[in-house]
Amino acid sequence: MNIAVVGGGVRCRILLELIEKHVFAELNPNIIAVADIKNDAPGLVKAKEKGLFITNDYNEF
Repeated sequence: MNIAVVGGGVRCRILLELIEKHVFAELNPNIIAVADIKNDAPGLVKAKEKGLFITNDYNEF
């Protein structure tokens, strides 16, 4: 399951870390993109570090 997240705040960072560490029995969640208007949003920064697609405009999804 590919996921694009709108809003790259602290909750997004936590979600990225959770999906990275947890083994899911039936799902294979894969965050592929994060959008936030703030370039320094924690989740956006984490997504950039992981090499994910990041943008300031969710319409680019």
